[in-house]
Amino acid sequence: IVLHNLKFDKTVLTLTQDADDAVTAVTFRTDSEPWLVSGSASGALHVWHLEKRTRLFSLPCAHQGGVASAYFLRGQADLLTSGAADNSICMWRAELDGALRPLRSRSGHAAPPNIVRFHADELHVGGGPSGGAHLL
Repeated sequence: IVLHNLKFDKTVLTLTQDADDAVTAVTFRTDSEPWLVSGSASGALHVWHLEKRTRLFSLPCAHQGGVASAYFLRGQADLLTSGAADNSICMWRAELDGALRPLRSRSGHAAPPNIVRFHADELHVGGGPSGGAHLL
């Protein structure tokens, strides 16, 4: 993972994930913690501390198959991920030590979920050819 400042054309930080495991998703926390979470082709999630330039935590089997997307909810420690092979949506809480604790998940879509909408305090997930929506 290479973080590059485009304005000054300078590499700010380089992080190394597992050798044969491609990065498939990246998200940044937007609250007070300087963290980045990367998802991998094997289904792992890795939590990185940007100031310390180190990996805080790894969760090797967050999804069965690759992580399709990852997104921190704005201003919160909650992480939303979707799996490419298992067609699931998972919500995780990032603890102070960097560990990810599962909060809730939904699976059983016929295909990978292709739309996520936020409405007030609820999260609506639609997926696959059925067009059905689920509340997470």
